[in-house]
Amino acid sequence: MGLTTKSYEVTPEDFKDNSGRWRTRSLFMETNADESKYPSIFTLADDDQHGRISMRRIYLEANDPTEYVAARNIFGTVDCWNHLCNAPFFKPHLDKWRSELHCRIRSRAVEQIKEAAHGITDVNAQRLNAAKWLATQQWIGNKPVEQKRGPGRPPKLADPETRLREALEDDKEIDEDYIRLVGETEDTEGTSGG
Repeated sequence: MGLTTKSYEVTPEDFKDNSGRWRTRSLFMETNADESKYPSIFTLADDDQHGRISMRRIYLEANDPTEYVAARNIFGTVDCWNHLCNAPFFKPHLDKWRSELHCRIRSRAVEQIKEAAHGITDVNAQRLNAAKWLATQQWIGNKPVEQKRGPGRPPKLADPETRLREALEDDKEIDEDYIRLVGETEDTEGTSGG
């Protein structure tokens, strides 16, 4: 499950104000206007500071692009997480964390692709397909934890044939990147006509 705020003895009541509303700015030491009324719990910094928990660290350690695990680890509920994600002051920080998480996941996926390609078996082929899915960030088309869509007409999804063609093009790009990074595989060495 990883690191959670429960490890720091923070209770769900700590995330609400006296009126029972979810706190946002007052959660962070960098944006809290009145520490005496609502002591801050978190920091926006990379690591814990001055007894405050680094939300970034818990978010990245969850290693979950859907943000469900991060929301549960931080608040114990997705409701508070969704409320915080809609706060304008928080969006630039969250965008940076999301970008870092996506880079981290892609990097690990590429490493797994390189490892799996050194000995293709049925198990490695399955791992290779999973790593390709991660490397191409195919989860991004899905909305993170009940994120609200803005006003207007819903976006038109591409037809299945177009999506399949795009996925095959992505697979081809990954294969080309793999060959560029690792070199030729055992399967392709004998087919070069040499």
